[in-house]
Amino acid sequence: MLHKITLLCLLSTMIVLSPALTSPAAAQGYKIVDLGTLGPPGVGYSQALGISPSGLVTGVSTDGINQSRVFLYSGGAMHSLGFFHYITIGNSINNSGQIAGTVIVDSNNSFIPHGFLFSNGAFTDLGILPGFNQSNASGINAPGQVTVNMINAGRSSSQSRAYLWQNGVFTDLGMLPGFTSSGAYGINDLGQVVGQAIASSGIEHAFLWQSGVMTDLGTLGGTISQATAINNNGQIAGWSLTSTGAEHPVLWQNGGMTDLGVLPGFSYGTAQGINAGGQIVGMVSTSGFPGIQHAFVTSNGVLSDLNTMIYGNPGNTLSTGEGIDSAGDIIANGQINFVYHAYLLSPHTPATRPAAPKGLVATAGTRQVTLTWSPSAEALSYNIKRSTTSGGPYTTVGVARSGPGFTDTSVTSGRTYFYVVTGVNPVGESAKSGQAHATPHCPSPCPPPSPSLVRSLRSQGGETRSEWSLKGRSGTAAGGVDGLPGDPASVIGGQPGDEAGRIFGLPPPAQRFQGANSFALLLGGIAGVGAAGFDGVDGDAARDEMGGEIEDELLKRAFGGDVGQLVSGT
Repeated sequence: MLHKITLLCLLSTMIVLSPALTSPAAAQGYKIVDLGTLGPPGVGYSQALGISPSGLVTGVSTDGINQSRVFLYSGGAMHSLGFFHYITIGNSINNSGQIAGTVIVDSNNSFIPHGFLFSNGAFTDLGILPGFNQSNASGINAPGQVTVNMINAGRSSSQSRAYLWQNGVFTDLGMLPGFTSSGAYGINDLGQVVGQAIASSGIEHAFLWQSGVMTDLGTLGGTISQATAINNNGQIAGWSLTSTGAEHPVLWQNGGMTDLGVLPGFSYGTAQGINAGGQIVGMVSTSGFPGIQHAFVTSNGVLSDLNTMIYGNPGNTLSTGEGIDSAGDIIANGQINFVYHAYLLSPHTPATRPAAPKGLVATAGTRQVTLTWSPSAEALSYNIKRSTTSGGPYTTVGVARSGPGFTDTSVTSGRTYFYVVTGVNPVGESAKSGQAHATPHCPSPCPPPSPSLVRSLRSQGGETRSEWSLKGRSGTAAGGVDGLPGDPASVIGGQPGDEAGRIFGLPPPAQRFQGANSFALLLGGIAGVGAAGFDGVDGDAARDEMGGEIEDELLKRAFGGDVGQLVSGT
């Protein structure tokens, strides 16, 4: 199950406290920008947590000296806001650049989370109310109202309560009947607040607070739901457990609740942010721990994997979509080369087809070939094309949708393959890349070779007859005629120039093995004839195992021509 924010305790620099369908048409794709870090290039991590309607971004980043600092990203650059205790995390930002977040205060060697407000170049510690020992500021709107959670963190259990702060005054948001804790996660410009209420029984329900009244938003049939963000139209994003216990992203609007589902191949999901147009971002995850997580965006209720929507993706894996602004710009977090960074994705529509990809490299593996290349700036995906002849013709064997890499597993060990790659976007397909080739190998040690067909002559009663046997490893099954497990039938009955082609000379021989009059049927397809009959033991002849004689005439009918000319036998 995906991470659920319940008690708002900050125990490390990597804990995330997240705030972010009549929508415009979704972008066909996005351009991606790595926001970098506050430290030297390539050093440390960053995480984006909040984006304003106009596209200002905040979050947390290392600063090069192992300190985690709140940042402001604007004008194409990440800016440090200066020192304010050891750890500062920006959770939410408005168009004025005011930031609500959490600071870790060192108090007598005890590190205590406090909510803060950054405004007009200065930090304000929002403090902790009596009866609590921690606080966190999770959201801020255009008027400067801040959602703050007061927390009483104990050794075995914790209690939290949601407040609204404005101009130094705290307003208690109250509690749902029968619940004992609450946490606020999002606020819109009208002062409507969303979050989660928690009961001592373990039930957790999403809520909407407005005009002094807290309303239970319900669930999809499970025991837990959470509202994470709300836009000025009153549309609410969040997640809920279903009646089967699956965690799904949801949309609340017009008094109803919509299950947004998950992407194919994933089991769980949460919604983290929503913009004025009703577009939602979040993440989906596979089951198990830690699971594979991918960021998504929705339009008109349909989820799309952001990793497949990036033009010129250098190989990033975006795990979470945290927020989306009015223009559709998305903040997301993910990694490339095992380094975790914040990213900004902007909608993009290409004017031309991609340039041909460059730097294609094919690396042979065990029954596979791995391809890498340099990304083409305007490519949204790549067609992988293969041939067994240098220069082609090529056949498309796969599509790479998440960056410049592909592994071809539909190969035969010992055969050389030639590859080219083309970039694709809505305008069209690029020219082919340069060619690369590789010859996949078999596991070590390699299994013995496949059996071979041998023709011999036997004199009987003054007549000379043709007899056939399979020479090879003991126990070869009928399926073994077509090679090792996983090898296609074309190993024996395939390409011109191979042994089978010289024996049978029929294009395409692989298909001949499947017909009623095929050679496979003559040798091993008769009921009661065991494959072991062709185990290659000297003297085993096909006619002996089949309880009769195979006349040359039968072979002539099956394959045409004179049997003696078909095989250079002994």
